[in-house]
Amino acid sequence: MPGDWDGGYEDDAVFPGPGVIRLHVVADGYSIIRSWDHETGQFHGWYVNLELPWQRSDTGFDSKDLVLDVVAADDLSAWEWKDEDEFSWAQEVGLLTPEQAVLAEAQARKAIATLEARAWPFDADWSRWTPSLDWPIPRVPEDFHRL
Repeated sequence: MPGDWDGGYEDDAVFPGPGVIRLHVVADGYSIIRSWDHETGQFHGWYVNLELPWQRSDTGFDSKDLVLDVVAADDLSAWEWKDEDEFSWAQEVGLLTPEQAVLAEAQARKAIATLEARAWPFDADWSRWTPSLDWPIPRVPEDFHRL
């Protein structure tokens, strides 16, 4: 159910899903998400998550999910909307302002144009990308909710 996160977190929790890289370009209202199967190394398409542009905060970055998403085939041959019904519902119940809905739709059009043009980051070969094992796992400050 949208909006049911209680704001808590688990330290040292391991994400149970597939490997994920999330790319957010400064000032864009979306992130590009690629996930892959650890065993085969195969990517699973492209996911465009529409969101408010990220803002730096004391604990990292803040944003707001704008509910509507775009999903594209791995070879970029096709794309489709995701969660259009939830997007409408979020507007009806006031979770999204009219301005946020307009922003989501505009950023979706921008992302789709980039995807269809096969411009960066859609033109990059992500198949060889892996995170460095030397990267530290970020820690969430105990008082993050008060910052």
